[in-house]
Amino acid sequence: MPEPIAESQLRLYPNIMVEDTAHTINKKVGWLLHGQESILVPDFNTKCQCQILGEGIGFLPDYMVREAMTQSLLVTRQIHNPRQDSRMLLATQHSATGQVTQWIKKQFAPNGILTGIYQDLLHREN
Repeated sequence: MPEPIAESQLRLYPNIMVEDTAHTINKKVGWLLHGQESILVPDFNTKCQCQILGEGIGFLPDYMVREAMTQSLLVTRQIHNPRQDSRMLLATQHSATGQVTQWIKKQFAPNGILTGIYQDLLHREN
């Protein structure tokens, strides 16, 4: 298939998506084309396994798929309209106001310690 792949071609394949677990706020959809079928899975490990089995397509963080790509179980493809990086979202119970919760919220803010660690983990080289 010639690259970059057009959206009309991508729509032919189901998008494997991790289901948003939000209960009291609007659920988010990471990336789904209009008219494209979706398959909801509970976590990223299941998403990765479904894609390895050829059940559908989707985006996965590079650190999660390096080994599968090395073993030629997954491949990357260039698409016509690339996806923008996803923002990290932190959700807590509204009633959680203790010092630990406040510290965690502060450290996950831009330039926070936990944000830096999280970003380093996403971009680490194995």
